[in-house]
Order: sequence, then structure tokens, then C-alpha cells
Amino acid sequence: MKRDYISRNEHSRGQLHALLNRLTSENFDSELGDGWTVGTALAHLAFWDRYATTVIQRWERNGFRYDAGFTGDPVNNAALRGWRALPRGFVRAEVILAAEESDRRAAAVSAALADEATTGGMPAVSAGPSDTAPTIKNAPDSGGTSL
Repeated sequence: MKRDYISRNEHSRGQLHALLNRLTSENFDSELGDGWTVGTALAHLAFWDRYATTVIQRWERNGFRYDAGFTGDPVNNAALRGWRALPRGFVRAEVILAAEESDRRAAAVSAALADEATTGGMPAVSAGPSDTAPTIKNAPDSGGTSL
């Protein structure tokens, strides 16, 4: 099985580090629309990386299982207010820690589990944001980074 997702994850994490190094407090609070700020978008990334880690852990224990009925938009909408309340320093640290843990876990899965997860009847998954989550590429001083 081709595991090119590992290098894509490493590249994305590098972009995330670069974005965080450029962000000022003012940029962090920049509105992205529909109640989202740059900070809430970063908290959103951290949340979904933590979610991915727990899913991979469950797959490692119980085998792969695709949940065709799941959609992230209701979760994003429910969590938005809480993400807005998180302190900037926590979000800055958490988004990197969550990405590193998720990427480490994904890179360490067995070849058999990776094969099952990528060929086990799952539809193609877009790497883009959900309908409700904005991209950071339009944020001030983002350098065009799309996360």
C-alpha cells in the first residue's frame, strides 16, 4: 500500500508551524465569517486531529469500521462557541501537539490496517474543510496557507 499520506501530513504540519510563527494576537482574532476566527479555525484543526487519533486507536483495537452516517458539520457547529472561548496560548500549543500526535499515530499503523482503511469501501474523503469550517487562506497575513 502506498503511504504517501505520511509525507503530506509532514508537509501540512510544516505549513502549520510557519503559519503559527507569523500570527500576531490581532491576526489570531481576525474574523473569517459565520462566527469563525483564525483561532477557532486552529482549535477546530486540533479537535479533528485529536478525533483522528482516537479513531485510529479504536481501529487498532477493534479493526477498521467505516461509519457512513457521520458528518462533522453538526459537531463543528456545536463546538464553535467553546473554541472561541479558548485562550490563544492553549490553541497555539494544542494545534501543534494534536497534529503531531495524530500524524505519529497515522504513520505507525500497520500496513494491513492502513490498507483496510483506504480500500475498505470508504468513499473518497476530501482533504478540504467542511461546509461550515472556513479556510485560513483568507485570513490576514496567512501567506495563502489553506488548512
